Amino acid sequence: MRNHLSVTAYGSEILIDARRGSAHIKAGMRILQRLFQQIAVENLTIYLTILIAAVSGFAVITGSDLGIVTFDRIFVQGEFWHLLVYPFRLMEGPASASTFLWLFLLIYVFYLFSSQLEAEQGTVRFNAYIFSGILLITGGHLLGNWWFGGSVSAEFLDLAIVAAVAYLNPNQQILLFFFIPVRLKWIGIVIFGLIGLFALLESVVTGSLLPFWEPVLGTGNFLLFYGPEMIRRIMMRRGAHRRKERIARAAPTSIHRCVVCGMTEHDDPHMDFRYCVDCVDHEYCQQHLHNHEHIQSVN
Repeated sequence: MRNHLSVTAYGSEILIDARRGSAHIKAGMRILQRLFQQIAVENLTIYLTILIAAVSGFAVITGSDLGIVTFDRIFVQGEFWHLLVYPFRLMEGPASASTFLWLFLLIYVFYLFSSQLEAEQGTVRFNAYIFSGILLITGGHLLGNWWFGGSVSAEFLDLAIVAAVAYLNPNQQILLFFFIPVRLKWIGIVIFGLIGLFALLESVVTGSLLPFWEPVLGTGNFLLFYGPEMIRRIMMRRGAHRRKERIARAAPTSIHRCVVCGMTEHDDPHMDFRYCVDCVDHEYCQQHLHNHEHIQSVN
């Protein structure tokens, strides 16, 4: 009884901690929503898609350096407008058919996932998610360029949206290459697994943790919005697993068990258990002693 009570108390503590963490997260989201309540833009996905198409398309067609951010360019030359368009320069390269095809696919995927996320999150929360991501990747790129010559790619704006949709709808299927059905959770695992692997390999080669700068800041809005909830779920699953293990260890070992229904002397202390003379070493409760199929061999 003591063990059972201690296990129950342990499980209750985990649930209480999880609920407290959830309450803090919800309080933070309410504050964030109030901040964006007045400035939130409805149908933000459409405006973002137009900006990506315009900035990236202009960069590909003209070879312009619009949206290329460096510390000197911003703070020495005073060209601050590049900060505003940097998050939307998601592609550059020669003006070829393949480049425009990839740009079209990129814009299509962005619109598809972004519109779904906006519908699920709502206008205010989606605005907060997008603008916090833009702030993190732009500030991270600028600081990284000044500090250690690194950068935070603007493509993480896309990846953070895919990550959020995959987290909210892990079993949703899409057609990869238009004919291979794949669940979103596997796409998310593969993408971010590769990002983490490349960062780890570069970290080993350079002997520095700076390569993790890009993925951490690039997906910072995803970690901010969904990281605490992911941690809470993991902790609750661990707590439930430990609770089951402790209950199993605390449970008394049964001596008698009916082969048919699984009843033991702990389920009914007054039940009488007998071995069947026509079976090979099998025990039954009184309800099934004369009502069972005889087992002649042990598998």
